[in-house]
Amino acid sequence: VRGLTSPVKMLRTVLPLALVCDSGTGVSGIPFGSSAVPDATTCPGGHTVCPVGDACCVGKPPDPYSVPGGYGCLPPASANWSGCAGGGIYPSGCCCGPGPSNISSTVPNVLVIGDSVSAGYTPYLRGFLGASANVQHGPDNAGGGNADGSGYGALCVPYFVRTPLSTLPKWKVITFNFGLHDGPTTIANYTANMENITNTLVTVAGETGATLLYVTTTIPGGSAEPANAPDNLKVQQLNTVALSIVSKHSITVVDLYGTMKECGAACTGCKPHCEPQGYQYLVQNGLGPAVKKALARTVDNASQNEK
Repeated sequence: VRGLTSPVKMLRTVLPLALVCDSGTGVSGIPFGSSAVPDATTCPGGHTVCPVGDACCVGKPPDPYSVPGGYGCLPPASANWSGCAGGGIYPSGCCCGPGPSNISSTVPNVLVIGDSVSAGYTPYLRGFLGASANVQHGPDNAGGGNADGSGYGALCVPYFVRTPLSTLPKWKVITFNFGLHDGPTTIANYTANMENITNTLVTVAGETGATLLYVTTTIPGGSAEPANAPDNLKVQQLNTVALSIVSKHSITVVDLYGTMKECGAACTGCKPHCEPQGYQYLVQNGLGPAVKKALARTVDNASQNEK
């Protein structure tokens, strides 16, 4: 499979200060060992549930949330959070968008975590896998940067993997990427953020049985951008850091940066968002076969466990 290495060795609608719940501990306050969050607080309308200690908050442009009412959760101790997504910034903290609510009970559930580029290729991955899997994006945004940069991810990944009602689905495959929004992020901060994100997702995978796939950050100026362009050089640095982190956990890598280099004319318009032919190429020649292989491996492991 081209592009696959396995595993790597290498309310302002403003709610005044948002609706504050009881005090809690930790940044996210979400335990992974339960399907639902205990002692939770239900946001107005009943479509979003936040852990005790969190505030209910509304994602505002450019990052509105698709859940009815538009509510996400604002963790304690997140005021002035470095890297908070633009639509989640409140004086009292950083609002985390929830994950998807469309969870299947009949086919494997696949979660794609990432920015707007990953949101762009998600429908093509859904088409590639067809009826064999339920492909969803976390967070489930109606627009904007989605999972944004690694700073937002370090705070909010525990919310991205859960439904708006804070249940943790039995994901079969989780793909994740952070990088295109990290141009201003120092290498030290990106490293710390990615270690946090990866450790969190390893815990989630242990609880759900999911296979993790790390997707490298794509070329910011498209397939024709020179390798020595400043933004391209930064992405290459970030990819090197991310690979060094996920390799410690033997997480399979899908090299979409390399796939885009091979894409040619179909991906020259990926600046960073692709036209349909670009997304189609990335999925058909990189992400799609990797997820399909991971799903098959998950099924094989389940069959072995039943024997």
